[in-house]
This record gives sequence, structure tokens and C-alpha cells, in this order.
Amino acid sequence: MKNRTIVCIAWQEYRLLWRNRVFRLVAFSLWVLVFCCQYVFQGDLASLWFMLALPSSMPFVNAYLVSVFQSFLVLFSVCEWRASERQADSLEAIRVRPVGNAEYLCGKAIGVVMTVVVVQFVSIMTVFMLNLFGSDSPFGGWAYLFYWLTLSFPALVFCTGLSMGITGLFRKQGVALSVLTLFLIATYWWLPGVAYGILDFIATDLPNVFSDVVGHVGLGNYLLHRFVFLLWGIGLCLWAVGKERRLPNRTGDRVGVVAIGRGVVLFGILCGIFYLYPYKETNRVRDRYLETGKKYGKERFIRVVRHDLQVEQTGNRIEACSGLSVVNCGNKPVSRVTLYLNPGLDITRFSDKKGGAVKFSRENQVVMVDYPLGSGDTVFFYLEYRGKIDERVCYLDVEKEAYWKRTWRNCPLRFGKRYAFIGDRYTLLTPETIWYPVAVPPVNLSSVYVSSKDFTDFRLRVADSGKRTVISQGESRRKGDTVYFRNKQCLTGLTLSMGTYESKTLKVDSVNFELYYFKGHDHVMSLYEGMPEEMLRKAIKEQENKFPFYPFHRFVLLETPVSLGTEDRNWKIGSEFVQPEIVMFPERWVTNQVMYVERSVMMMDSHRREFIGAIEDKTNGEYFLDLLQSSLKHPLAYYRDKNIFMTFFPWGGRQKIVMNRQWVSPLFLNYLHAAFSTEFPVIDRVLFTMSNRKKAVRANFSGNEAALRATRYLEKCSFEEALRDESLSREVLEMIIQLKVDYLIDYIALRVPLERFYDFLARFETRHIFQEFALETLCDEMKSELGIDLIGVLPDWYRQCGIPSYLVKDVGKDKILVDGEEKYRVRFKIFNTSTTDGIIRLTISDRENKGVDYCYRISAGSCKEIKNVVDFLPVYSLNLNLSRNFPAGYDELLLFTDVTEVTDTACGVSDIDIRLFQPDSNELIVDNEDPGFRLIEPDKRRREFTSPEEEERKYVYADEVLMAVKSKLPLRWTYCMGTRMYGEVIRSSVYKKAGNGSCKAEWRVDLPEDGIYEVGVYIGYRQVRYTGEAAQYYELSSRDGNQNIVLRTNMQEETGWFSLGEFNLSAGENRVVLSDRGADKEQVIYADAVKWVRKEKR
Repeated sequence: MKNRTIVCIAWQEYRLLWRNRVFRLVAFSLWVLVFCCQYVFQGDLASLWFMLALPSSMPFVNAYLVSVFQSFLVLFSVCEWRASERQADSLEAIRVRPVGNAEYLCGKAIGVVMTVVVVQFVSIMTVFMLNLFGSDSPFGGWAYLFYWLTLSFPALVFCTGLSMGITGLFRKQGVALSVLTLFLIATYWWLPGVAYGILDFIATDLPNVFSDVVGHVGLGNYLLHRFVFLLWGIGLCLWAVGKERRLPNRTGDRVGVVAIGRGVVLFGILCGIFYLYPYKETNRVRDRYLETGKKYGKERFIRVVRHDLQVEQTGNRIEACSGLSVVNCGNKPVSRVTLYLNPGLDITRFSDKKGGAVKFSRENQVVMVDYPLGSGDTVFFYLEYRGKIDERVCYLDVEKEAYWKRTWRNCPLRFGKRYAFIGDRYTLLTPETIWYPVAVPPVNLSSVYVSSKDFTDFRLRVADSGKRTVISQGESRRKGDTVYFRNKQCLTGLTLSMGTYESKTLKVDSVNFELYYFKGHDHVMSLYEGMPEEMLRKAIKEQENKFPFYPFHRFVLLETPVSLGTEDRNWKIGSEFVQPEIVMFPERWVTNQVMYVERSVMMMDSHRREFIGAIEDKTNGEYFLDLLQSSLKHPLAYYRDKNIFMTFFPWGGRQKIVMNRQWVSPLFLNYLHAAFSTEFPVIDRVLFTMSNRKKAVRANFSGNEAALRATRYLEKCSFEEALRDESLSREVLEMIIQLKVDYLIDYIALRVPLERFYDFLARFETRHIFQEFALETLCDEMKSELGIDLIGVLPDWYRQCGIPSYLVKDVGKDKILVDGEEKYRVRFKIFNTSTTDGIIRLTISDRENKGVDYCYRISAGSCKEIKNVVDFLPVYSLNLNLSRNFPAGYDELLLFTDVTEVTDTACGVSDIDIRLFQPDSNELIVDNEDPGFRLIEPDKRRREFTSPEEEERKYVYADEVLMAVKSKLPLRWTYCMGTRMYGEVIRSSVYKKAGNGSCKAEWRVDLPEDGIYEVGVYIGYRQVRYTGEAAQYYELSSRDGNQNIVLRTNMQEETGWFSLGEFNLSAGENRVVLSDRGADKEQVIYADAVKWVRKEKR
């Protein structure tokens, strides 16, 4: 091939494309679109801190958007040139000259690439200026070139090669265009999650930002990925020569170029295999570690009571020695001691107190020490170990999909995931990495909910730290290059960080508040410029008073590299970002919106001006403390689950709720004490959950699939079986724990007021702070002080199968008028139809939502009437707790409940006749859960729910779909559960969007005799979007013929039973058929229950 000829053709193609008005219009539109996106999300209109925080944010987003939109530009360019080949134009002169196909196609490809590169650089320069003069994002000029070279340009070459290959392979332009469009759609919506992104040419989910501390968060793998697509793009360009319809000048040239193209593609595939290998190897190693953890996961109650630890770092390796005082806390002797240590660290010495060698064996992270230890005995071990930290041992309890997930909420940036850092510039080690020997692993892999804690007296010495700042728990003292840490409390684990930090320390009362940030990242401290220290101390004191008693002497806010990762564990309260004394934040606090104080203040002031008419007189520093305190106290975070750029589209995602990783509640509960029990290993998690529920709150009966599955599981299996059942999902197991904890709380509330119990629990925990205690110790003190025999009820609570089932009726409230005084009474009747005793809870609140709980035991087979009198107009909720009833309660707010005036002052609990719950002999009801109900649909897809799993998944929940205006209405009949629907044990309904009448719901009943019957239908929920008069079309069928009835109601105001009229009906089968016709296409059609009430005989 002649280079001069290729350049000539490329230049000609470049000029032709720029002469094309349509191309210029498309290029200009894409440039404007990219600029507008970045101006809105990263310019003066920006409101999200994660889009601005990092210097690489704007360069990356520009390269990413350009890579997305340029594919359409390339597609247009190639298809335009292919279409022009069918017509005679100025290119014909070149095509008839002695120019080979290879030279021709290579020149055309280079011309397309040159043209799009110009568009790329125009976009880069525009955003470059926006970054400098119109954005709060730090400037990262060199990153623009990096992302162009590694992201935009390889994507451009690949798109060009793919477009040439596909258009050459398919002769019909429409087919080629369809294939390319489908591929682009798949790339944006599906391919990023396939095979670790090896098929995603724009690298959507690859870690791809820069840290000021540790550099690029995943450079090697990222560059290999981009090299693969660069090779594939070049290879496809050369391979396309073989698909050129123009006859070659020399046959040999064509064969040679095609062979080279195939070779380049194959080399790219080989590089792709090298790219995938680390992922596969990591999965294999993690599976091995997981099996090892499960193999040795049985609790032996070995604890480390004291740990003298010395660490020295050399490059990316550590050398350490540990002196361990190990005790057997169990009530049985053990034949060997089991310890845990990161598998990347090799043990070079293991001896006893006298220096004698101790025999041990090792399997991955588990160290088995052949040393028998009697109950209560203590032994001293001395270990020396060295090596690198293997991060693959972290979070073995997390599923592969979650482990490899690189997205953070709806942010387009990918921060990467690292669990440890060891280097000359920065070092960070957390307990999750097992960087020192421990007796209790971070998680019990046999059953995560029985994971234990080990409270240890740590003494840490960090040698040869150089000029780096060393941060860990406890009081520090530096002597030369060695830093000593001594803790006043026993801790569950140690964190070690070393880096070039700057700091600010302020003592308030007995607590040192410390802020550590990387050099040059002083944006937090800049908020307090000019603020006197005394004023700052006062502001912190005000925020401190909003938290419970703080148990430590230090509160450290520690900045970490942006790629430090953690995993959400449903079974654990809190995240690994919160350690004793330390709360870690990613670099520049990128994931925390409170850092964008100026924008937050602007939005709050605007809101106050509009609704209050005044703004608060506070400094940005005081605002920052308010926002920080709020974010640290809130356990949940909210976000939309789709990419931020999809916000403006209808499919832009739903709001999701996740755990706030900087939630500090574990500092006040999780790291202070722990309970252990050989018989009930989950008891520590149970007590933590109980301690976290001190305030009576209104029950939420909205329901969800996990709650339904948990209830169905406990109908047949015990709590003990659930903890051992590996087939249960984490969500279901979490819900089972919540239900069991609620039952235990209600059991205690039957005997003493909960305020008294929580007061006792607080005093007990204070006496056992920073230590582990036996469950028997707690139970003995509880029996002595409160008279509650907890240890007596726990066996049944833990091992009993089966849960109660209730029938509830006449739930409501009365106004009692006696001697001119007004009082109110909440009353209901309840029948336990099962063979299992149960406990229910009635919560009565006033208008300020101050609630009081009343618990009642409902024995198996018993019928009760319960009346509770109060002095105020009550708002109540009846919680059936652990039962087969779903939703598990009645939550009738004041707005929806009629108050009956009575003079009867009776209150309390009384037995009533079971016949009150027998059906009325003159009334027949068919619910949508009964055998007499069926759905009729023209859609032939299967609607039977035969397996238990299908039965549980068939429901949606009313608060999610019928209380949200923006919810999408289903086009098919859909089962829905809700508190306002009809039902005895299961309260559900069937609903759909109004249609053309082809879908029907049918209720069948066998009437015992002829007579006049009033037919009624139940509609429990209002309309979602339709505000007019709703209409539901019914047909009554019997032996006497058919009758059509239209029920018109204002379902914005009316719900409950609606009469269709009185009808003369014959004995035998009678049917009511509901059509899906409605008054408007936005109307909801409800099919719940139908009743026939006999008025008189014929």
C-alpha cells in the first residue's frame, strides 16, 4: 500500500464529509448535546457533588459522552459513503485509477476518523474552557488528553472498523444499519454487564477515574481493555477489504490484507482473554477461601484478650510480629486453637511464651494451632509474618455479582474497588483484610448472622513510618520514625492509615474531634476561615448534643482514596467505613453531598424565602456542620437507579433506598459490647436490633415480597432452620429476624413496660461496655430485676415451627359521652384460628404521633374482644406481628375512620363466643383469593401460580403501585395486597388499567335457595390518576338470564362496599362478571370481593 495514496484519499474524504450539510448538522447537534449535558450537570447549574468533586470528573464525562454520541456520527459517515458508491460522483475518478481496495478503504477510514477527531477536539476545548471559567470542579488539564487517547479514540477506531465490516458484509444498507443500531443499543443497555465489560467498547463499567493519592484506580486492566478495542477496530478495517465489491488490482494483495486483519482481530481476542483471566482467577481463589471459611466456621469461643502488634512496611509488603494472649471462653475444652490471617502473609515464626516452637498447619486464611486449651485457660503465642495483602479474602460473604459491581448509585463515574492500600505514598489496612492474626474472622461464613466480635486490648507500634502521618485507634506517641498507639478501651479491630495528611484537632469536653485530609484537599477547612476557634467549638458542641453519649475519646473523620470500597451487608448494621473512633470518607468527600455547601445553602435559602419568607443567618461552616450531622445520623440514602443522564426520560429509573455507608450508629452500639451463646448464636444481632428500637413508632403494613416469603417460611420451619438454610435470600432472612425480634419485644412488653426494660438494658450494657458477655448473665439479671424468664422462652422462640393465624372484625373507635366528659375507645374482636399462641400489639397515638404500645397474648383457639380507653382522639394501628395474616395489621388513620358515639364505658380484655366469627347464614362472600374466583384474558400466557415461589411473586403491594401517581398501571390483571382490601387472612385485590372489555374477572357462587338478594362489590382503593367519576361494568348471570349493571362512583372519596342492587335470583350457580371497560383509559379497574345478601325468600 502506498502511504501517499492513502493520505490523498483520506484528505478527500475529510473534505467531502465537511461539505455535507447533513453531516455538519449532526456534528453540531452532538457537540451542543454534549456541552449542554456537561453544563447542566457540571457547570453553573450543577447540584450534585459527585459530578464535580474530582479533577478527572469533567474530562472523563466529556470523553464518555463523546464516545457515546460519536458512534452515531461514524455510523452516518460510513453509511453515507457506502450509499454514494452506488452513484457517480467525484469519487469515481479515484475509483477508476490504479488504487487498490486496501488503500481505498484505509484512506476512507482514516478520513472518517480525522473528521470525527476534529469534532472531538472542538468538544474538548469547549468543556476545557467551561472547566476553567464556568464550573466548581477542580481543573485536571492533562486528563483531557488521557481520556481522548484511551477512551474516545479507541472507541472511534472500533466504531469505524465495525461499521465498515458490517456494511461490507450486508449488501442491503437497511439491514446493515439495523444491525449496527441494535449493537449500539445493546452496548448502552446490556453489554456493560456481560463478561466483565469485554464487549463494551465505551468501557461504561470499568474503573476509570484518577485519585490524587494513588493515581488511576485500575490502570493496567483499563489500558488492556482499550487496546483490545483498538486492535479490533484496526483488524475490522483491514478485514473489510475482503468484503469490498470492487475488483482488486491484484488478488494477492486482497488475501494478504485480509489475513493481516484477521490476525489483528485474533490478537485482540488473545488480549481479551488476558483481560478476563484476572477476573476468573479471582473468582476461583475466592471460592477456595469461601470453602475454607465454611469448613472451619464452627464457633469455638476462642478469644484474643490482648494483642501487642508491631508493623513495619517496605514498599508494598509488610513485616509484623504479634504477641497474643488467647483464652478459651467456652464451657468445653478444645483440642486446637484456630486463628485467622490474610493468606498473602507468610508466617515465619510461631512460638509460645518461653520461645519454644509451636506446631501449626495452615489452609488459606485459617491457621490451626495444635495446642489444647481447657475452659477458661489462657495461652500466649508469638508470631512473625510478612508478605503482601491479598484483597481477595475480603467480603467472601458477598455474591459475585455484587462483588464485581462497580457502579455507585446513579453516578456515571466508576471509582473502582480496593480493600487495602500498601505503598510508599499511602497505606490503609482495615480489619476486613485480616492484616493481623485474629481468633474471630470478620464474618462467619457458615452463617453470617452468627458472626461474633472479639474485644481485644490492642498495643500497636508502627516502625519506620518516615514523614508520613500515621493514624490508628488510641492515643498516639511518636518517637523518631516509630509511632506508638495505646487504647484505653478494648476494641473489635484495628485500622491503620499512613499518608501525607494535614489535620485539624479540636477538643470539646473529653472528646478530641480530628479531621485528616490529604495535602491540598483543604476544602473543608476553608469553610471555617475567619471563624474563631471558640465559635467553632461551640458549633461542634451543639451538634454533639444531638447524638447519644459518645463512648470513645476520639472522633476521627479520615479522608481515603476514592477507590476504597466496601460492600453492603444486609445482615450487618453499618458499613466498614465506620470503625471504632474513625469514620472514613472517600477522597474529596466525593460521595457526600454535604461538601457542596454553596449549592445546598442556595437551595435551602430559596426554599425558605418561598415558604417562610426569611433565611437563616448562618455561615457556610455552620451550615456544613448541620448537613454533616444530618448525613451521619441518617441510616438510609436515596437515589435513582439509572444513569444520571437518563433523569429527563420517562425510563430514567425509580428511586432506590440503600444503606448510608457513613451512618455512625454502630459507633454507639455495634462496637461497645457483644453477647454470645452456644445455644442461640444469633443473640447478639437480636439484642442489637432490640437496642435500636427504643422508640414506639407507627407500624408499616405496606408489605413486600420478602415479608410474605418470610411469613410463609415460618409457617413450616423454625428460626433455627432459617439461619442454617443457605437457599434463603438475605432479604428474606433479614425479614425473618425482624419478625422474631418484634415477637420477643412484645413478649417482654406483656410483662413490664418497655421503658423499664430499655432502662435495664442500658444499665446492663454500660456495666459490660467494651466486652463480651454470656447470654446467661443477661438472663439471670433480667429475671432478678424484672421477673422475666427470658431463657425459658428462647428455646420455643428459636426452634418452634408454625405461626398463628387470626380473624379480626369490628376494628374501630368510639367516642364515649359520660357526664359531659369525652373519652375515646379503640376496640376490636380477634380469633386465633391456629394451634399456635400469638402476641399482638395495639399502638395508640395522639395527633403529635406520640404512641403507646399495648400487647396482648392471644392463645390458640381463643376469641377475644379488646377495648382500650384513652383521654384523647386516638390514631391507632393493630399489629398482628408474626402471623399468617398479610398485610399483618390494620392501620386506620383518623381521616378514614368513622367515630361511633356510645355511652358504654367498658374496657379491657374479655372472652367472646366463637360463633361471632361464623359467617352470616344469609350472606355469601366470594373473595378474589377463593376458589370461586377466576380471571379471563385473551392473552394465552400462563396465569396459574402452581409453586410456592410463583404464589409469593404474583403479588404487588398497594403502597407502591396504588398510592403513587407516577406508577405504571398494568395492562393485565395483577394481584395486589393492601390494608384497605378485603380478605380474612390474605387481604388482596386484582386490578388493571382500563381496557376494551376483553379482560374479565368472574365470581361464582351456589345460592342455597331462590330469593331476593342484594349483590355488593368491594372496592378498597381510590383511583391513581383519574379524577372523574369512575365506572365499572358488571354482568349478573343466573338461570333466569343476564343483567348488565354499571357502577358509577366517585372513588376519589368513596371506598368500601358498593351495592349493585337487589335481584330476584334462583338457587344454584350464579355469577358476577366484571369487564375491564372504564370511564377513561387512565381509570383503574378493581376486582376484589362480591357478596350476596338474602333479603327475602321468593
